[in-house]
This record gives sequence, C-alpha cells and structure tokens, in this order.
Amino acid sequence: MRMKKIILIAAVAIAAAACSKTFDTNPAASQKAIGFGSWNETLTKARATGADDTAFNNGDAFDVYGTKTLSGAKTVVFSGDDVTATVASGSVTWDYTTKRYWDPAATAYEFYAVLPANKLTAEANAGDYAKEGKFSGSFTFGDPKSDTKANDIMIANQTSVAPAKFGQPVNMVFNHAASCIDVYVKKDVALDGAVVKVTDLSILGIKNAGDFAVSNYTASKPTVVWTNQAGTGNYSVIESADVTVGGSTTYDASHNQTNTATGAAKIVDGYVFMPQGLVADTQKVKISYTIKVGTEEPNTYTDIEIDFNTFQESDTDDNHDSAHAITAWNTNTHYIYYITIGAKAIKFTAEVVEWEATTVSGYHYIVK
Repeated sequence: MRMKKIILIAAVAIAAAACSKTFDTNPAASQKAIGFGSWNETLTKARATGADDTAFNNGDAFDVYGTKTLSGAKTVVFSGDDVTATVASGSVTWDYTTKRYWDPAATAYEFYAVLPANKLTAEANAGDYAKEGKFSGSFTFGDPKSDTKANDIMIANQTSVAPAKFGQPVNMVFNHAASCIDVYVKKDVALDGAVVKVTDLSILGIKNAGDFAVSNYTASKPTVVWTNQAGTGNYSVIESADVTVGGSTTYDASHNQTNTATGAAKIVDGYVFMPQGLVADTQKVKISYTIKVGTEEPNTYTDIEIDFNTFQESDTDDNHDSAHAITAWNTNTHYIYYITIGAKAIKFTAEVVEWEATTVSGYHYIVK
C-alpha cells in the first residue's frame, strides 16, 4: 500500500514591524521586514495534521541563517536567529525579534535554516553556516515515543532570493535528516475467524547517538551525512493492554502480498531514528502474540525476533535469496513495515517511501 502523504503548506506573511535599533533604524516607508514561512511535503507523526496533532505548536521554532550580497560581498544578516511559531485558529505564523528589512541596494539574499531550534549549532568559523550552509555537531536521539518532534531534525534547502522577490515571505523548504519507522500488524486470510492479539512488540538495538554534518548543497538541497553512530536504544512499544489485530492479507496474481493496511493495527507510529546501517543480530523487532480459534485455548508465540536487515523485496519461495534487502535506514526516508500473522508462519513485509518521492517498494520476510 502506498503511504498516503501528509502535506503541510504554511505560507506565512509576516507584517512589517516597528523600527529596529540595530538594523535599518530608519527604513524607508516602502521597505518591508523580512518574513518567513515553512513548507514540507511529508512530515512525521509529530508534525502531522489531524485530530490528535497540530502541525506546529506555539513556541516551535527554527534557526535561520542568511546573508545579503552588496557590492559583490556577502554580509551576514541572520546568524541562528529563532523564528517562532504562533498557532491560532488552525493557522501558523512565524516571527522573530529584531526585525531585518530588505535592502533595495542588495543584489541577492541567501537563507538556510534548521528545525527544531537550538538543537544543533553552526560552525564557529566567521559565520560559515550563514554564508555557505556549513554545519556540524553531535546529536543524541531521545525516546521515540516522547521525543518524536525533538528527534525530527530538518534542514532547509538553500533559498536564494532575487531583487524581484524582495518583500515576499521567504518560504523555507525542509528535508528530514533522520529516518521514520512505522510498524503495522495484521492477520492472514487463513485467520479471518480467529482472534489475534499482539501482547508485546519492541524495537531493539537501535543506535541513537552520532555526529551530524551538512557538507554542501546540490541543486539547493543539503547533503546530510551521519557518522560515528553509537549507543543502544531498546524501546518497548506495547506497555499495557494487548492489541487486537484485524485485517486480512491479500495477494496479487504472483502471490505477493499487496500490503494493504485495511484493518491492520498500527503499533509503531512515526518513530524517528538516526540513519544507520542495519547489521545482523543488532537492530531487531521483537513480537509476542496469541491466536485463539473458536472456543479453543489460545496458542501463544513469545519473543520472536527478526533482524531488520533480513527483510526482502521479493521472497515468494521463502529462500531469502532476493538481491534487494533493506540494509540501511537513510535520511529523509520513511520505512513502513507490515507484520502479517498467519496460521503457520509470520510474514514480514515493508514499504520504503522517500519523503519527497512517490515510488514505493515492497519487502518480504517469512519466519518459519
């Protein structure tokens, strides 16, 4: 099943504010303050629209860096200033203190941004980040349940503004620097009459600390690199009540699971993890479940562990010989795993969705 994309567009116009004591103390009446909006094509659960979440909360902020070009030289205008969200009546506006005004004598402006604010620091070399978009630092990911929004680091594209666009909001286009994981659980068609309950599901062995760098920009998009990944994060997803699983698995003419999630239980919802290679006997999903048919006593299956790096794109003969295994979680990529519980085997599948693309691939694994 193709993931339904969540689209968030916040085109924000910030009104001109009072004169600044630092920048352009007496701007011309025709000048406007530099204003910002934010846009991202597909956001994580923490930034999704819907009944349970707002896209942004009051106080959410990104750090902005920017320069203007005047007489052939770049001058730093923003150097990590917080641009903060105000949410009212379902709309978001962004504002910052100490207003800067568009300089009509400038030939260009360039802007960079990182979200959330104050999580990452720019290089200290004479404003390199403001001038060139350079960035480096270390980051530790928090608990994916409670810290999803804080874990969701996003880096904006380089945004260049020509004189014809001076006075218009600067819409920052963000890309996710991390990976997003969903896990659905459903039952096979052979168990339509059975009651299937997931009693435990955990994500194990996740590296949760590393070094982060933006090295350059290609076609305005940042190049994001993670190195020195370390740490071991183990996360129990089901902590109290069992989860009853619905939905039947359907197959195409080649007996490949179609991965429709109708009736499936979404147990891992938008967990944001550090991009990392998937290594045997390291990153795992562990599941326990029961199957009850009619009045019989339920069968119990406990602590079944599967390495994430053994999920296959196609495995209709169960020989695990596909050439397209998922061997890494990459930046700006959403991995949607499906666990199908059958009468004799548990089937693992997955979809991999680039957050800015439309193509998906199915991944299969059979546990005997």
